[in-house]
Amino acid sequence: MRACVHLITNPGTARDLAIKLSEIDGVISTDLTTGRFDIMVLVDKEVDKDGLAWLQNTVLAKIRREQGVVRTETAICTEKFTRSRK
Repeated sequence: MRACVHLITNPGTARDLAIKLSEIDGVISTDLTTGRFDIMVLVDKEVDKDGLAWLQNTVLAKIRREQGVVRTETAICTEKFTRSRK
């Protein structure tokens, strides 16, 4: 299951929070962003059956509870496309 979690953080906390979040199991990358959100977290993990439960556990139990997180918005990926490299 692959998803992109966008975070709004308290002022001055984004960099340290992104570093901390990058160590969570299933987090592929954390990026500081401009615009409406402060951090984008890409999560991806092969799951047997209940991918949604895994995602809820990762987002709700780990990411949302971190000090400095004000709000999250999660987009679940439905298809993946990559550019072929020659």
